[in-house]
Amino acid sequence: MIPVKGFARSLYKGAVINNLKFPFRLLKSVWIVKRLFTSIKPDLVIATGGYVSGVPGREAIRRKIPLYIQEQNAWPGITTKILVKHARMLFYAYEDVLPHLHIHPGTRLIQTPNPVRSTLKLTDKPSALNTWNLQNDRKTLFVFGGSQGSLNINREVSKYAEAWVKNLPLQILWQTGPRHYELMRKDFEKKDHIYLHPFIEDMGTAYAAADLIICRAGALTLAELEYVKKPAILIPLPSSAADHQFHNAKAFEKRGIAAVITENRFDEGALDQTVRQLIARPEILEDLINHFPETIEDGLSKIVQHIVEDLPF
Repeated sequence: MIPVKGFARSLYKGAVINNLKFPFRLLKSVWIVKRLFTSIKPDLVIATGGYVSGVPGREAIRRKIPLYIQEQNAWPGITTKILVKHARMLFYAYEDVLPHLHIHPGTRLIQTPNPVRSTLKLTDKPSALNTWNLQNDRKTLFVFGGSQGSLNINREVSKYAEAWVKNLPLQILWQTGPRHYELMRKDFEKKDHIYLHPFIEDMGTAYAAADLIICRAGALTLAELEYVKKPAILIPLPSSAADHQFHNAKAFEKRGIAAVITENRFDEGALDQTVRQLIARPEILEDLINHFPETIEDGLSKIVQHIVEDLPF
């Protein structure tokens, strides 16, 4: 709805062009948001930390509209750092974020899990295995790099996939991403125990079938892992803003519910070693599972309840 884009922190050609356009996009966004606020007269504004929240957040401050922030990551972005000084409440998923913020004494701090999409439906494991034509006598490794897939993760997994399913009691459910599917299919479509999909819509059954997951460390992905209580090997996206995925992943690792491997460790064979260790020694995998809390709070309901009770009218 507004043309604002994040300010690039690198100096490659596209970043320079983006940054030169930034003031004009910002001014246009301010104009659109002012018109929108005048039209709909919002009673409150919820900012979720991304750069797109900046202009509406500042307009809420200017008009003295109650502002609430839901910070999803373990490392705050610039938008949250600016807006939090004027927020009535800060909802945060990771305690690690607090030392990096200058919080007004009047701002209430409420820790709550990130909301999970309502379309994520869980099922029992036998049904999930049947849905994906998987065997119940093998552990299931679920690999995905986000909805578009990750070429770097795909390449690294492809180095070891055949050896894993040959030497370990393992099968692989692998979302390659639409752009990378044909490349991967040429190598693996006729290989036993390796099941490729360009995109998986029914993530609930994929999670339910999994014993171990390899994925990125975006905030919403991690919220889903916690919701389904599945251990993971997290590979943070190196180009994420302020390296926030790395901080998210380390927060999970600190809690004992995930292992973290950065891409600069691929050459060491770190992914291969970690998968083999977790599958060959089930007690280590079980220990990760046991570190999940028995009950997971409903983050969405908690956020809504606190805001409704706080509204000053």
